[in-house]
Amino acid sequence: MSNYHLLQYINNSALSFINPEEGGNPGKYRTQILGETERKDESYFTLGTNLHFVFLEDIEPVIVKSYPSDVVKGILDQVIGKLKYAISKSVTPVSILIKDYTTDLVKVARTEKYQNKWGDPAVAKEILKRGSEYWKILLTAGDVPIVTEKQHALIMAIRAQLALRPAIQELLSTKKEEHIEYFTELDVIWEEHYTGNKMKCKSKLDRVRLDHKSKTFSIRDFKSTGKPLESFSTSFEMYRYYRQIKFYEDAFMFELKKRGLDGYRPGKHFIVAAETGAAARMQSFIVTPPFLFKGELEIERLLQRISKHTQESQWIFSIEETMHEHFSLIPNSY
Repeated sequence: MSNYHLLQYINNSALSFINPEEGGNPGKYRTQILGETERKDESYFTLGTNLHFVFLEDIEPVIVKSYPSDVVKGILDQVIGKLKYAISKSVTPVSILIKDYTTDLVKVARTEKYQNKWGDPAVAKEILKRGSEYWKILLTAGDVPIVTEKQHALIMAIRAQLALRPAIQELLSTKKEEHIEYFTELDVIWEEHYTGNKMKCKSKLDRVRLDHKSKTFSIRDFKSTGKPLESFSTSFEMYRYYRQIKFYEDAFMFELKKRGLDGYRPGKHFIVAAETGAAARMQSFIVTPPFLFKGELEIERLLQRISKHTQESQWIFSIEETMHEHFSLIPNSY
């Protein structure tokens, strides 16, 4: 089982937590990098992950009628994650490890403050009662995604739309071609080059198409959106997807050099967006050079912030707070 998510390195999301323009500050960044930040909107995150499995990794999902509540599902997901990791690292028989899962259920439940006034046996019993169908499937599904009936209907609707869009099919395809190599869900551990400190970074790239003949590569990122595709350009800037793609580009350039592949350069990068509403429409977007340059400037600025705080071991006050005793409030129309 990959330990990518456990690595306390800088990823694109971490940059948001240090960026004042996104409500970030040193303390929030430090909390995030230590893995203590609560994930928001877990149900939407799960949907996006499942769509990645289906459309990028071509894995057929297992279907359940519905998920248990977010908190119960979250507890069960954490426990199965720990169980899979233990199985991969332990010589203890799987049957014994599975028997011991109730202890982990209670530990995670206490961390999540679930039914704190109840005794341990009652908590474990309640979790398994409310998530019995989901838990049974978790124990047997392995790494296959588990989707609800509603999510499966959405997957089928997106597939129907995809059948009408050959250009998008081409972007998501991994068909064998001479001189072409594909990477899917690629974990890259790399060192940034902006600050001179070679700080450790990490990136998970949806898909990369590497052309060994032209020595170019193309990043293909898959997004799901609950908004109409007509609003995607707004979301693109709001969520700073341009910075994410540039961060991925830097990561893959580092990966190429690590593999001894010199002289390669970036080609066109694409985002494929799928609506999660009833229409389930799809569209592809090219990330243009001006946006990549904007992302580069932003990455450098934010990494310099992180570098300064790291060198000073100071995570309380922002750079602006160390420079000014007071801040002026000025109307936007002034």
